[in-house]
Amino acid sequence: MSFPDEKGVASITALLDHLRFENNQSPFDHLDEVQKGLQTCWRLGYLYIELQNAGRRRFITVSDWKTLSLSDLVHWDDAEERWKIRQQELSVDEVLIRLTQGAVRDLKLYQDQVATSDE
Repeated sequence: MSFPDEKGVASITALLDHLRFENNQSPFDHLDEVQKGLQTCWRLGYLYIELQNAGRRRFITVSDWKTLSLSDLVHWDDAEERWKIRQQELSVDEVLIRLTQGAVRDLKLYQDQVATSDE
């Protein structure tokens, strides 16, 4: 899966791999920072998280978000130096991040404002 695809969907592992660690930052600190950002975007109504298993998807619910930690969904593989889904523990193939139309609209508005201020 490309990051993100044409429908505004990205794999959580692609997102985590795309967002580089800061110097000397541990994978666990990196994961914590990303989780805080995703929770903020979720509260603003900018994204959904979906679990995919055998092509079927289900959204993570509000009650799930209250107790969810990204470390429940992914783990750092030291040997391959990349993030992986906890497939066996979760019985899922993939964890997906989906942007909402509101996020796309607000990001475009922000982009337009930045372009205007640069002129």
